[in-house]
Amino acid sequence: QIPGPDAPEYQLRPLGLLANGMMASENTGATNELFLARWYVNEIYLDINDIRNAKSEEEALVKYEAIKKAVDSYYGMINRVITSKVGDKFHLLVAQ
Repeated sequence: QIPGPDAPEYQLRPLGLLANGMMASENTGATNELFLARWYVNEIYLDINDIRNAKSEEEALVKYEAIKKAVDSYYGMINRVITSKVGDKFHLLVAQ
């Protein structure tokens, strides 16, 4: 069963806010890397909608794989700015 579009699982705004907090500062402002992180969040959102509207399981699985790659790319960007003082890095979804 696929949850409806208002389900909390689809609320991706915190990913964008995390990227802002981790990658932007008063000195640097918005960087290309931050814009790329936001782009990944947007791609995840769009792919979720594509899964919900998929005509076949195969079509949905292709989008699911794309989501996993986008999440891993986003995590990779965020992981670069996480130091040991901040905490543990995110674990990637797809084995590298």
